[in-house]
Amino acid sequence: MRCLFLHGSAETAARLGPLLEEFTHAHVHPGGAWDLLIRWGNRSGGDAEQTVNRLAALDNAADHPQVHRQLALNRLPCRRTRQNEHGEWAVRGVAVAARYRVHVFDLRPVAIVNMGGSRRRPARRRGMYYLARRAVYALGLHFGAVDIAVTPRNRLVILNVEPAPPLSPALARRYARAVKEYIERLRQALEVPPQVRAATVVLGADPEFMLRRRSTGRMRFASDFFPRHGVVAYDITGIRGRNGFRYPVAEVRPAPSPHPAVLINNIRSALRRPRRLAPDRGTEWLAGSMPFRGHPIGGHIHFSQIQLTTDLLHALDTYLAIPDLLVEGSHRSRRRRRRYGYLGEYRLEGHGGFEYRTLSSWITTIHRAQATLSLAKIIAVEYPRLNRRLLIGYEAQRDFYEARKVRFRALMPLLWRDLLATETSREYLDALHTLKTVVDAKRRWREGIDIKARWPLR
Repeated sequence: MRCLFLHGSAETAARLGPLLEEFTHAHVHPGGAWDLLIRWGNRSGGDAEQTVNRLAALDNAADHPQVHRQLALNRLPCRRTRQNEHGEWAVRGVAVAARYRVHVFDLRPVAIVNMGGSRRRPARRRGMYYLARRAVYALGLHFGAVDIAVTPRNRLVILNVEPAPPLSPALARRYARAVKEYIERLRQALEVPPQVRAATVVLGADPEFMLRRRSTGRMRFASDFFPRHGVVAYDITGIRGRNGFRYPVAEVRPAPSPHPAVLINNIRSALRRPRRLAPDRGTEWLAGSMPFRGHPIGGHIHFSQIQLTTDLLHALDTYLAIPDLLVEGSHRSRRRRRRYGYLGEYRLEGHGGFEYRTLSSWITTIHRAQATLSLAKIIAVEYPRLNRRLLIGYEAQRDFYEARKVRFRALMPLLWRDLLATETSREYLDALHTLKTVVDAKRRWREGIDIKARWPLR
């Protein structure tokens, strides 16, 4: 691979240059074609297809008010700071008990550095890394240093994000190791043939739905019908009542498979089982974004036998979450994203895979489920070649969260072209055509209809 590292300062070049000998190091973009470009705060030249910290992301991080506005849009706790005459830092008048700089690269921890206020080791390391990963990703960055304050009440607050942090020799070694690990992940993703990756990557899912009494339109509790464990069970998010907790959300837990068609059959088989438990005629099953006010639901997709990376997460947001937005009802979608389903939402799993959590529940119809899982498979296999990034800027993210679809409808031809140019898409043309037809016609898959009528369950 031809790799170019653009440094922002001579000190950074001196620290990282000897540790990354496989790179060409420069302060000014020399031009030409590069397989990989890494920008350490350097805006020289244009981006390559594979760029770590793109120009648009650096622009986001350069403007401090923009940083705070964009982090707040992504529901991240952030505040501006001030320093009083005694050298004490405060967050909106609240004293800061400790300050830390948290370094992350490609969604992975690099280091936590104590910046003052406490001599103790940070007690909330996991929470700090979680906030730092989300902050870096929300700005469109692959890596950066996130300044986090700890208040006397032990709350974590993001102060700023630095895309080109100064490096000590020890920190330079850690970043160099993170860069090499990233290159190895990228090289493997590019060198493994798509047909081999397609046979390897396994998809799973646990889409949610809720129950409604047909005669009154009132919510029924999933825990009144379904068990805690099983292929269809109630989710553990409960509501406290007079007689203890009750649980309104049901969850489908089919067996995973490398093949979307098999996973669809597994979902259908799973949905057949509980029909005896929930009265067919009197109870409707509802999926989508938010069947009842205050109860957002999701269509989580599980990926295993594949490593989570910033590039894969951006590809899922761009090539899966945007089409999904366009076939949702705007009002319910907007209400849901005020609480749940932010961009790049994921959860690591014990078996080494991860769960993508941005989507609403896509089991409203079997056709929507087929299209969603087919897209997920294509993206997981082909993401190194799906390099368009439409959700880095503030305005695009705002439109996504507010379900403003005009911007994304205009850009969908570019996404279809990218997807159809991949080798893996040939296997899923029917599902893609179904989804494209709905998007092009500006239609949506209705969410207020009993899903039992839209799945062949008999």
